[in-house]
Amino acid sequence: MNAGVGKKLATGIAAVTNNHALFCHSVKFRQETDRSNPQTQDFGSALPYEAIPGPKPVPLIGNFWRFLPLIGSYPRDNQVELVKKLKKRYGKIIKLSSLPGRPDIVIVCDPKDFEKIYRTEGIWPKRDAMPSYKYYRDHVRNDFFDGVGSMVTEQGREWHSIRNVANTPMLNPKVASKYIQPINEVASDFVERMTRIRGRDEMLPATFSNELNKWALESVALLAMDTRLGCLDDPESPESSDAHRLVEAVLTMMKLTYDLDVSPSPMSAFRRKEFNRAVDVQIDISMKYINRCVERISRKEGESSETQSILEHVLTTSNKTVACVVAIDMLHAGIDTTARSMENALVHLSTNSRAQRCLREELKLVLPEVDSPVSQEDVLKLPYLKACIKESMRITPTAIGSLREVGKDVVLSGYQIPKGTVVAMYHVEASNSPEEFPEPQKYLPERWLRDSEEAGRGDRAYAPSARNANPFSFLPFGFGPRACIGQRFANLEMEILLAKIFRRWKVTYDRDLQFQSKLLYGPATPLTFRLIDDWHRSTVVLSDENLQETADAEWKIAKPYNLIPGPEPLPVLGNIPKFIPIVGEYGKLPMLEMVDRLRKTYGDIVRLEGIPGRRRCVFLFDPNDCEKVYRTEGPWPSRISMETIKLYREQRHEVYKGESGLVSSQGEEWHRFRSKVNQHLMQPRTIRPHIGPINEVADDFIERIRSIRNFESLEMPATFNNEMNKWALESMCVIAFDHRIGCLEPNLKIDSEPQLLINNVHSMFGLMYKLEILPSLWKLYKTQNLREFFRVLDNLTRITGKYVDQAKQRLAKKPVENIGDRSMLERLISVDEHTTTVMIMDMLTAGVDTTSNTATGALYHIATNRNVQEKLRKEAINVLPSKTSPVTLDVLSNIPYLKAVLKESLRLMPIAVGNLRTTNTNVAIRGYRIPKGDDLIMCHSLMSKDSKYFPNPEKFLPERWLKDSAGTTHSAKNAHPFAYMPFGFGPRTCIGRRFAQLEMETLLIKIVRNFHLEWNRGKLKLRSGFINTVESPFQVKVIDI
Repeated sequence: MNAGVGKKLATGIAAVTNNHALFCHSVKFRQETDRSNPQTQDFGSALPYEAIPGPKPVPLIGNFWRFLPLIGSYPRDNQVELVKKLKKRYGKIIKLSSLPGRPDIVIVCDPKDFEKIYRTEGIWPKRDAMPSYKYYRDHVRNDFFDGVGSMVTEQGREWHSIRNVANTPMLNPKVASKYIQPINEVASDFVERMTRIRGRDEMLPATFSNELNKWALESVALLAMDTRLGCLDDPESPESSDAHRLVEAVLTMMKLTYDLDVSPSPMSAFRRKEFNRAVDVQIDISMKYINRCVERISRKEGESSETQSILEHVLTTSNKTVACVVAIDMLHAGIDTTARSMENALVHLSTNSRAQRCLREELKLVLPEVDSPVSQEDVLKLPYLKACIKESMRITPTAIGSLREVGKDVVLSGYQIPKGTVVAMYHVEASNSPEEFPEPQKYLPERWLRDSEEAGRGDRAYAPSARNANPFSFLPFGFGPRACIGQRFANLEMEILLAKIFRRWKVTYDRDLQFQSKLLYGPATPLTFRLIDDWHRSTVVLSDENLQETADAEWKIAKPYNLIPGPEPLPVLGNIPKFIPIVGEYGKLPMLEMVDRLRKTYGDIVRLEGIPGRRRCVFLFDPNDCEKVYRTEGPWPSRISMETIKLYREQRHEVYKGESGLVSSQGEEWHRFRSKVNQHLMQPRTIRPHIGPINEVADDFIERIRSIRNFESLEMPATFNNEMNKWALESMCVIAFDHRIGCLEPNLKIDSEPQLLINNVHSMFGLMYKLEILPSLWKLYKTQNLREFFRVLDNLTRITGKYVDQAKQRLAKKPVENIGDRSMLERLISVDEHTTTVMIMDMLTAGVDTTSNTATGALYHIATNRNVQEKLRKEAINVLPSKTSPVTLDVLSNIPYLKAVLKESLRLMPIAVGNLRTTNTNVAIRGYRIPKGDDLIMCHSLMSKDSKYFPNPEKFLPERWLKDSAGTTHSAKNAHPFAYMPFGFGPRTCIGRRFAQLEMETLLIKIVRNFHLEWNRGKLKLRSGFINTVESPFQVKVIDI
């Protein structure tokens, strides 16, 4: 929440800077000195205002031309470089005049001048009022604001009155302590999110800057609106969610504030409507949560002001409009600014290994565990962390300066500055001046340590103390009555998050770094930080020289591959006898039971070889080992290929044209294909156009349930499993083809194309298990199973190809629409028609059995757990007032319990045994050598039911996935993050995940809203093969409510 040029929330009292003791001491000394020597130079004897050096305006066009592209000599979009150029040419005081719509501005860079300005500004300092926002308030939405002032736009008495409303709660230490725990929770959620979004190469994505925006908004929402918005949820919040809309609105407003109010450009005015819409969003969302808070307050009586939240205090001392104004002011000042301050701190620490080591040493002393909460007492024990933040703010202050209208005639650098002149104090020049801070470009947190003995200890560097600098050379939060009101909270948010990040990881950044300075100062290059776990650094095989040496040493001492425990193959016969169907020790077992027996017999790593037509492979049952595999697989992960599908597609070149698709391709070929489709299937906005059609399919299925259940028993027929397949296929078709194909029509014939598709998908998975998993001689000759498999694929290719062609014809006649509203099919076809065909075929074959069986498993668990069903129904009634209410984006973002139910069902009934990988480098696992190119099967299905990771693993307990379960023994947050991976991990994570979740969430919430479910037929039986499917007839009892 830094003070900044063009912003005015930098308010408060000098006491806000109480954590800078040296500053306070110096100020006191200067105040005493000023009393005896109030003015060193008489105003009348100073040089006239007109003589201040600066670029001379040209008649008619003034100085505007100097900022034009190509012909101008000054950067328009880089404030730091602009001031450096001006200072180099004109000195420490510059007058910039004759800019369109701007008063003259005097730029000063000397901290002695800063002090004079602050000392003479009076009790109600004036500064730039953000003209665009003021115009919006006074003319666009004066109906709402109705004369209520803002800390951002008002001056004088009006500013003072609104400031006083916020002062009491914001500057009260007891109120601040109330937020330590929730800020901890937000930081912990963000660290967990960082774990999820970092790649196998340990790199954070290039979009990490926006992730920090989400963290900052989630933190500020606690203060401004008394709520968690869900910015850090996984999956990501939909575009219609409050979290997404608010982040976009605030960032849009901040960007346009610079374009409209700071950077001279006649074209900027055309974007005023966009600015207004952004503020409208902030008002609408803020009022939503303020109204909720009003309802809460009405239920409370006699509560002490010290126990009230900030919003509750504002509401009890004023009204909803004032509360909304304060909330919006906090959003303006607390999202972009805090996020950029975090970026700057991360950049400096990640590029200064010595300082990072010192910080980590301090953190390990204070926080014994990587997930230890940061208490108020802990914060006081972290002086080096505080010094790291200060040093980052010194070199790259988020707000590079402050604006003021001088409160009286004053002399600055020997020149007359009349009262009312606008002065820009560029603190960034002073804080990076060698006169104030020796070796200013060196990142030396030690210069901020109080005790000189602390500097130079261990890895800490000796550095000139900051106490020698002019105290007005470093003012990241402003000074005086308009010092940043949120400094205490901004520091707390950053301290807690930085502590959690660097307690868990070593962070590195290896790219050339560039900064930009428009309204705020921060990195311009993507923040692709690399996060390296403490324990992981000693084992992982990566490019870093030291880590490679460690990995090489580990490889040298590891045991050879053939010593990995496992069933020993017989001469000539290998392990065939053990896997012969029906009679073999393992061949008579379903896939899940076979894998479980291998684990119980041989342990957490099992070698399997000696199967004709099969490469040797290793089964892994420990999530630590799985994480190691994922972290070393590189940017193009390889996996055990579906060789039969690859062979078929090679033989059907006229259709597939050499394209293997995602299932059977590897390396660069896989990466090329995935890159084409990823952005159109994985982004959250992709599901938006499909919510309505998916909702219609679910409604039709609800009616079908009513029509096919037994009139007397109310149970579904024994064929209901197939009905679930029809629902899944119809849902997938409206996504893949933008078209209904009639799967839910009554009396669907057995030879109809929808039923043929379902039957052939069943057959495909069954034959793949026989060909790809069980012993088979298909590589030696064309076996009966292979011929049947090819016949099934011919049917699937013919039917899906027909629907794809029809879809293309419909789209050709359809008028072009906004890209943001295009369906998945429209987006894919706009890129590559051939890729679209292959991708849709893969989606149809992969998305029917998997989705239908997962949804069936969830219905079974809901039906057999009455308490869960009752909780879920309450949630359903809350978001769907009537049984026919449609599912919308807003509904999907407000069903946390249903999402937890799905997660828990997938934990107990995963759709697959686990994930497959082929090693991309030599790696030692559990003390054994796994050479490059060997196959691994990571059995997450067993890990997710292991009591080591999930207490009471056989119990269906959705609560373990809820946020408020944190700290309880059953919380899934206590589990190893790699024990539960229903959709895979990293670049090869399930590409259809968002659509599968949309289909299942829509159907389940509607079923529970319409029916009470009962199960009276014993334990559900599963069939375990290539995928896990429901074997029992799913004759669930369905009772209207």
